[in-house]
Amino acid sequence: MQGDELTTVKKTLDLNSELSLVDVDSIEFTDIKSNLTLQFSIDDFAQIYGEELIILNGDNYVYNQSIMDKEQTLYNFPVGAYTLRIPTGRNKKYSPQINYLIAKNEDSQTQVDFVHRIGSPIVSQKISLRGLNDYTFATIFFDQENDTVTVDITKAKPHYHFPGMYAKIIIKDKNNNELLNEVITGTNQSLSKNEIPLSSCYFIDVFHKEPSRVKLTPAYKGVIDNKSSYNEFIITPYGLKNIKLNNDPKVSLLENIKSAAETLRSHPIMWHANFSEVKDNIYLAIDIFPSPQKEGLLEQYADCISSYYEKPNEDLGNSFGFIFKGINDREFLTAKLNLVTKKLEVKIVSGTPHSGFNRTYAVLRYFDADGNELLNLDIIGSKKQAGQEWVFPISGYGGEKLYLQHVEPKTRLVITNIMQGIRLSSRTSIQTYEIESLGLSSCT
Repeated sequence: MQGDELTTVKKTLDLNSELSLVDVDSIEFTDIKSNLTLQFSIDDFAQIYGEELIILNGDNYVYNQSIMDKEQTLYNFPVGAYTLRIPTGRNKKYSPQINYLIAKNEDSQTQVDFVHRIGSPIVSQKISLRGLNDYTFATIFFDQENDTVTVDITKAKPHYHFPGMYAKIIIKDKNNNELLNEVITGTNQSLSKNEIPLSSCYFIDVFHKEPSRVKLTPAYKGVIDNKSSYNEFIITPYGLKNIKLNNDPKVSLLENIKSAAETLRSHPIMWHANFSEVKDNIYLAIDIFPSPQKEGLLEQYADCISSYYEKPNEDLGNSFGFIFKGINDREFLTAKLNLVTKKLEVKIVSGTPHSGFNRTYAVLRYFDADGNELLNLDIIGSKKQAGQEWVFPISGYGGEKLYLQHVEPKTRLVITNIMQGIRLSSRTSIQTYEIESLGLSSCT
């Protein structure tokens, strides 16, 4: 705001400065609105397409709509600061990089970046090495979410009774090549922090002269041998496996998943949310397990993960192309369905589709949501066609139908999900589709 507009607001709200913080309700009287465009930057748009975009003013919903395109404009939106609740993906999980929205007094754009998540913090573990008075002097953090291991030496004098080597950490790759070798003295140790890319089948050797002071977080029995000064681990997708103790890291991970689920259930707001980081953490931890154990865990913890975790099917999309090809693969009939603009465009290209077929070569019929036939094209292969075009409005709620037929469907009836960039799998000569609000459904 500026000028007289700013002066009026300051006076009405009794503000001393133009930089004062105010909530949306306080400035509602100004009736200042603008158009705000959200740009969704994500490597797989199908993961969030059709899911709910929620905007909150405090605890109150002010906007709740499906995400239909990579750019979505909110028209006549009141100025102010809002909370964003953004979907985090279906079978792939993402971390949206903003959770708030600023609507200015002029039209603006806000980019929402999505970072693909590759792991879950539930799988991560930390080994702490403790010294005098049980103070931690070094940690080894196995970050399974970001595929890194960090060795952090934080104290220069871990234990004055041990002037020589007090502890030692060695990291080796699967080919036994040494990636890190840290000797930690008890009285004169340099501080350091090293981060190394983490991979399954890496080896971690941990030596501590006082093995009872080696601790694991989350705590779980059978992973660390506190009677031996030397522990050797192999990194697995499920966590640390002690080579000597031969523990099963899946067992401890299952306990961690159980604990995370119990914590989630004790927080009703997060538990009932369609999407949340905590739910995704549980899903990503479960996703590591092989079938059929994974499916069993998904069922067991169905209340603790998003209900949208299936891979987007081929019929999910906001734009589809229908191409009929004839002799020499020349396109003689095309249709394009756009659920964002809510239009179906059909075009006959002038010319002869295929001189080798003096009978029906292709058919396209279109029915509106009430079952009324609005278009019926029965194309004879050897008959020259005159160019024509039609544009039909789409309701956006679904119910319209397309009936398609082609004598040579395998290579010459090409139906493409433009949004996902894939060809639909059906190759039958007769195909019928019902248009839905978020894509197509095949009719038998």
